[in-house]
Amino acid sequence: MARARATATRRRRPAVRRNRRRITIKRVWKPLLLVILAIGICIGIYYAASDPSLRISKINVVGTHLVKAKEIESDVWYVLKNERGLITKHHSILFFPKRRTVAYICRRPEITSATIGRVLPHTLVVNVAERQAVVIATDGNSRWLADSKGYLFHKASGTKILVPIVVLPEGSITEDGKCNAKKALQSALTCLQACREHKIETNKISVDREGNVCFNISDGFYAKLGPPVDIQAKVGTVAKMLEREPDIGERVIYIDVSCKEFPVVRPKSG
Repeated sequence: MARARATATRRRRPAVRRNRRRITIKRVWKPLLLVILAIGICIGIYYAASDPSLRISKINVVGTHLVKAKEIESDVWYVLKNERGLITKHHSILFFPKRRTVAYICRRPEITSATIGRVLPHTLVVNVAERQAVVIATDGNSRWLADSKGYLFHKASGTKILVPIVVLPEGSITEDGKCNAKKALQSALTCLQACREHKIETNKISVDREGNVCFNISDGFYAKLGPPVDIQAKVGTVAKMLEREPDIGERVIYIDVSCKEFPVVRPKSG
């Protein structure tokens, strides 16, 4: 009986509470040090960004042929002057909006890509890659450079690029460089690719309103392909005829392969 009472008394003894809220230096010195370090880094970044000796003052542009270097330089300054960021607004060479600047430069149809490098203490180097012209597309009123996908990207007037000319039906190209005859232009590009594969030199490809394609082989000598179907095979037929008779252009005006199985020629008069 006495043992039972002792055991019961021992069980009812209240537990001693420990003070777990006591704050010691060992617990807070690491977080406090991290906070102080972060504040120091932010202050250092701000002073580095606002340092006048690191402010951008010169922009070098390389890789331009169609677009003037001054125009690219103006694009870069436009982005910098309109920047309102706490760090980037100081035009520091260490902290400037590179992605936005590249995107603004590449809005131009002539530019495919751009990279920006730094030359300390205050010079930016902008290297641009321009779109490659494959043909000059014209409808008799305007002339535009076009790439391999048929995209018109720059007026051909004043340029010294030597590429074949694609003549489209009148009214096919708008003043702002929009092509309303994309199928005709694509047929001409397919013809040009086939000519290159068969090693036929041509400097002019024409497509009429019905879509019929023809291309010049030399002065006064051309080939008619007819409707834009089986262009590759039709050009191959022309290539075989030129291989069999290299001087065929001296006696005929054109080769007509509208029906590639039965090609015909038109002799020169006299």
